[in-house]
Amino acid sequence: AGPAIVFLTAAMKLDNNARDARALLIKLACRDPEKDHSALVYNLLMDYVDESADVEVAKKAVVYLLGQLNTREQREKLLESAIGGLGALGDKNVILGSELSTLLGLLKAEKADLEAAEFYLMQAYKRNRYNKLAFAKLAELKPERIGPTIYLERLRLALRENTSDIEAALAFAQQAEQLQLYETAAAVYEYCADLFTYLYPSETLPARIYLPWAISSYNTQRNQSKCLQIAKRIQRDARFDLRLEAIAGKAATKIGNGELATQIFQ
Repeated sequence: AGPAIVFLTAAMKLDNNARDARALLIKLACRDPEKDHSALVYNLLMDYVDESADVEVAKKAVVYLLGQLNTREQREKLLESAIGGLGALGDKNVILGSELSTLLGLLKAEKADLEAAEFYLMQAYKRNRYNKLAFAKLAELKPERIGPTIYLERLRLALRENTSDIEAALAFAQQAEQLQLYETAAAVYEYCADLFTYLYPSETLPARIYLPWAISSYNTQRNQSKCLQIAKRIQRDARFDLRLEAIAGKAATKIGNGELATQIFQ
């Protein structure tokens, strides 16, 4: 790595705007076990980071710099200066700022400074709602800070990250149902049903999806008729679920179709 580092450093002196060369140089310097490149990596990092920077490259540089320090206090000081202050890295790139706050929060948690850990982890999550590590650690340290609304938002974002993750979709629907957000829950359960059919076309829809879907639909303001559609869908699979039929019967009564309700209950 040594000759390549020398070559790229010389190239950058000729073209100070060589972003790709700067990123490559950071990677090479961080991989070189022969020499401490802290000063070079630090200067490269300060020049490299802006809103369009590759966060993984920048984070690699930060982790490298932390690894060259001997004490926890030195690492905390480096991260604190990177997060705050004029021209700080965390201000140049919001996502990187979130990663830096997470690292500092984890350091604070290691020495049981829970108040500081909570502060930095919450700061990390506010900067980037997709920061899973910050959210998970915050939930572990201070579960009371993660209210049901914040948890619901995290589940929604998890589903947005991977729209084909049926377990994420179910978790989102279940949390919405627990919060009595029945319109949202019913809509997401329906999404789960459609997704299940798409992912597993040869399998029948399981009760863990269609029953809470029917219950949530029943509890909506004006969508009780959906319960009847769900019951028909299950009947088409030549299945009979007494619980679902009971919900459908109650739904028929609620929407004023007494004749249908009687047929169902018979």
